[in-house]
Amino acid sequence: MPTEFGEVIPEQAVLKIGKLDFAYAPPFEIRHYWLSWNGDKTGANEFRRRNFMTETSMVGMGHTIGQYSEALVPEGKTTFNISLSDPKTAAHIASKIEADYAAGKSISLAIEDGDYVSDSPSDKALQVEWDKYMLKPSQTDAMMTLYNNVGKILREKYPHSTAKIGGQAYANVTLPPKIVKKVEPNVVMWIAPIDIDPIHHMDDPKSPPRREYRDMMYRWAQLMEGRLAIYDYDQGMLTWRDIPNPSHFTFARDRNVSVSFRQFR
Repeated sequence: MPTEFGEVIPEQAVLKIGKLDFAYAPPFEIRHYWLSWNGDKTGANEFRRRNFMTETSMVGMGHTIGQYSEALVPEGKTTFNISLSDPKTAAHIASKIEADYAAGKSISLAIEDGDYVSDSPSDKALQVEWDKYMLKPSQTDAMMTLYNNVGKILREKYPHSTAKIGGQAYANVTLPPKIVKKVEPNVVMWIAPIDIDPIHHMDDPKSPPRREYRDMMYRWAQLMEGRLAIYDYDQGMLTWRDIPNPSHFTFARDRNVSVSFRQFR
């Protein structure tokens, strides 16, 4: 972590130079870190460059879809109850972001911070899997239908735009879809598996068995044809976490998991 507090210089009595024709770079095309809450940003850019991090993190992933769909919220309901798969929802959201999309500006349509529950018949037809982590039906297929519908509308209307639409696999939209088999090429995704990944809940019985989270990532990477970023909840979360941060201990202990992250490029 940046700042003097985070600099660690190990003491060595003897320094030796080994093999010099060795080069290393992270196997991710995107490698970025974000300081949340009131984190001290002093030295952050230098820290990113020194650790071979990219300046940007694809499409920003703020929880934003609610601001584009607020007019569609049913009376007495919340933003988490809109009909996701209804083509009218996609048309409405597309109309809200098309000016930026036409100008080549990428837009985040990341879901809000909570679980989605819909009484829409079309959404219910897409609720084919029970999310055992969120204890609710998985809404991934309904949400990916929305992303696909918005992506197609804008791609066909503005074929020369290089803009991307950012979606988020989060809350009860984390499990990979079962019905949606193809995603529009202008849609990119973050997988942000809060309360699922082994880093969040090292000893929590809700955490998936060995290799289960890996399989989720593999399936998302395959579905997105590489247009996937992995949100690692480790970095910078020392304000409410135990020290030392346990992520590397978790993966070291789970010896049956061997993941080649190069597959996520």
